[in-house]
Amino acid sequence: MEACLRAGVHYLGISAELETYQLAESMDSRAKSAGIQLMAGAGLFVSYDALAVHLSTRQD
Repeated sequence: MEACLRAGVHYLGISAELETYQLAESMDSRAKSAGIQLMAGAGLFVSYDALAVHLSTRQD
């Protein structure tokens, strides 16, 4: 996530570890300022698939 913040790219993690969610939450304001999204646990729920596809097509 730190590397994604520095590079200005979205983070998409597939693990569903509690610590990963907490880390993403702690970096939320930095991610918003960078214009990126930190998405932890994307492999856990089917609904994330659509969101992941949407994020991959964004140009901003």
